[in-house]
Amino acid sequence: MEGNMRKSAESSNTSAGARLRALRPIKRDSLNRQILSRLKAYLEQDQMKIGARLPPERELARLLHVSRPSIREVLKALSILGVVQSRHGHGTFLVGSINTLLATGRPLFSIQERVDLMEVAEARGSIEPLVASLAARRASQQDLVEIESELQAMRKNMGNPPRCLRHDLQFHMRILKACGNSVLQRMLTPVYEHTFEYQPKLIYTTKRGALLRYHENIFKALQSRDSRRAQVAMSQHMRMMKSVYHQMSRHKQAATQP
Repeated sequence: MEGNMRKSAESSNTSAGARLRALRPIKRDSLNRQILSRLKAYLEQDQMKIGARLPPERELARLLHVSRPSIREVLKALSILGVVQSRHGHGTFLVGSINTLLATGRPLFSIQERVDLMEVAEARGSIEPLVASLAARRASQQDLVEIESELQAMRKNMGNPPRCLRHDLQFHMRILKACGNSVLQRMLTPVYEHTFEYQPKLIYTTKRGALLRYHENIFKALQSRDSRRAQVAMSQHMRMMKSVYHQMSRHKQAATQP
């Protein structure tokens, strides 16, 4: 019996150690990608079930050696994608399927730095107009409230480019959630994750006034439940973004030439 108790204790310690190793400190750049990767490893290692509570933000920040705002931003992205849910006064809970949204058998950020920006533009331009069209028909009133909240935050932070572009990304992620199609969500999520990497560069190549107008047009179409208008508005925005990505690609190529 004593031997069984020792084995049980060793197994418990091993499991606890594996969980803590999954949340080892982050030492390199690309915080959003690495935080998501660590959380994915933690959720898979601990085999957390739907409804389980995640460690508090303060604890995650301590274990990963990052700031609480960084943790909060990633958790918000996961909340938009339907993976977690924050309950005021109670913590953050796992509400989405790990199998469909996290346990993909590959790194959570599956699009690597070598992917050409124009390929990202083509992917967004092909898929997002359809997403907007579906969202115009399927979005709940709460979805519209959340999308408008991101638009208002963009407007409020026009003088703060990093924050403005974060709300820009979250605006699109909320529309993706509102479209109600899990296949499209899985197709676009890696593209949005990749966008995290290019936010610093987008700050210097995006005209935020024009960007805001495109987003306002998209939201008006969603609010009016006009799927065709939403599709056109998103297509126009994606054409604008294609020109931005093209400009970024040219700068990147110029920087790498001898």
